[in-house]
This record gives sequence, C-alpha cells and structure tokens, in this order.
Amino acid sequence: MPILLFHSDQDDVVPIETSETLAEARPDIVKYVRVAGAPHVGAWNVDHVRYEATVSDFLQSVGHGE
Repeated sequence: MPILLFHSDQDDVVPIETSETLAEARPDIVKYVRVAGAPHVGAWNVDHVRYEATVSDFLQSVGHGE
C-alpha cells in the first residue's frame, strides 16, 4: 500500500528519525516529505500550497485522483 508521509524536523511528539527510517527502508512504497519548522501535524500550516500539491500528485500517482 503506498504511503504519503509528511514529517517535520520540529515535531516534538514523534521523533523524525522514525519516519526517516521507514522511508529509507521502503522507498518503493513511501513518498516522504520532510517539512522544516512545523509543529506536530502542522505541515499544512507551514506551506499549504506545497502540501496540497503533494497530496494531489500522490493521489494521481496511485490512481485515486481522477
């Protein structure tokens, strides 16, 4: 199952290394987006244009964006 994963270097709840390890282990299924300066689950708030474009592109790539 394809995974789109956003994680911030400023997340104080979940260590970013967790996401980096998963992305490195499964580059075949993980699209990893490292976000600078966002709090936990705050990637959209930092750059909503990039976030929404990335989600749209991801959905198109897995066939769910028609």
